[in-house]
Amino acid sequence: MKKNGLTLVFIFVSFSLFSQAWIRKGAEWHYAYDALSSTGFTKFVYTKDTLVGGKTCQKITSKLYEFGANQNQQTYLKGIFPQADQYTYISGDTVFYWFETKFYVLYNIGAQPNDTWQLGNNPSSNQFGCTGSTIKVDSVGAKIINGKSYRWIAVSPASNSNVLLKGKIIERFGAMEFNLFPTQNVCNNSNADLPQSYFNCFGDDSFALYNTTGKDCEYLMKINVLKVGFNDSRIALYPNPAKSTLTIDQIEFKFSALELYSIEGRLVKSFALANAIEILEVAGMPNGLYTVKLISNKGEPSYKRVILE
Repeated sequence: MKKNGLTLVFIFVSFSLFSQAWIRKGAEWHYAYDALSSTGFTKFVYTKDTLVGGKTCQKITSKLYEFGANQNQQTYLKGIFPQADQYTYISGDTVFYWFETKFYVLYNIGAQPNDTWQLGNNPSSNQFGCTGSTIKVDSVGAKIINGKSYRWIAVSPASNSNVLLKGKIIERFGAMEFNLFPTQNVCNNSNADLPQSYFNCFGDDSFALYNTTGKDCEYLMKINVLKVGFNDSRIALYPNPAKSTLTIDQIEFKFSALELYSIEGRLVKSFALANAIEILEVAGMPNGLYTVKLISNKGEPSYKRVILE
């Protein structure tokens, strides 16, 4: 009986350490962002456990809430756009995430200064002058949140890293100064309009809401005065998501040019439109959510959204 008792104690302690280092049921994050032409927030939600690559993972869904300002400087909701699902699992102090076709280290809460790891190299990012995905631990420490001490590491990316992950990462919920997951970097253009993301809120079923701003986590949803979207009825884009080709079907043939912008607001590719129905080549472009800007013969813009994968 004593041996069984010790075993039970060991299991309980192990589970406590495991559950502390990463998320639990009901986990929900909000990260605000600012870009040249828009502002808003990304909401991440841990929805369920699922099997990926032979591992039982936490499935994390996310949506981008994008806002703009009209000529009277009034905030309005441009749209709510689902993002790619993410999958994570934890082993000891290390959180892994699924990227492309395999797992990579996302956070290593037990790392020490000067430790490094790869976040996953996306070869399509090399067109932006990036190679590799190395991040380094700069410092470590602890922070009191909700009356309890949690470990943190502070990381920074290599100058040529094709993805960005930086700032403090705290056990239990992750990055607190940037995005929850790595985001695209542009190494060959210092003037690119990369959005500035920062942590706002986190909570789960057993962790009281941690809010660093004092504002409602979704306060922008409460102050918008106008709802306009990327749903111009004169235009049909398909398939969406698109892989190698994107077809534009103009119900009213009024648009002479199409421009694709990354979520960071950077012009990626442009096309001339000469017909009511055009098939555009998008093979080889980085996966992700894009803004489609269509320009009429009179120079007036209209917008749609498309996902390339």
